[in-house]
Amino acid sequence: MARPELNGWCAVYQGNISRQGPLTGVSRGEFLAAPGEVIALQYVARVRAGSLSIAVRAPDGLAAWRVVLADDGGDRVTLPVGRGGRYAVLVEGRGADGSVSVSWEVR
Repeated sequence: MARPELNGWCAVYQGNISRQGPLTGVSRGEFLAAPGEVIALQYVARVRAGSLSIAVRAPDGLAAWRVVLADDGGDRVTLPVGRGGRYAVLVEGRGADGSVSVSWEVR
């Protein structure tokens, strides 16, 4: 997955995951990030039952950031990229019901 370049400048990469209703299983989005860039992530969740986790997984497979929600929540998170490569945003519901919207950009 290559990042587009425009006139020698790297474009901002953006993505999102939105789900509603029963929140079971895993939804994922992947992107490339280089050292020195920043991942800006924002989420809003309404959890009526069960639990919901949102995570950013680094290229080494470890979680760079993670939150577990059993109630409604939302936040903005900024993660500096120390190691370049393929990152993933994972949204996982465990017996959850409600809605979630996660968006991110790499700049």
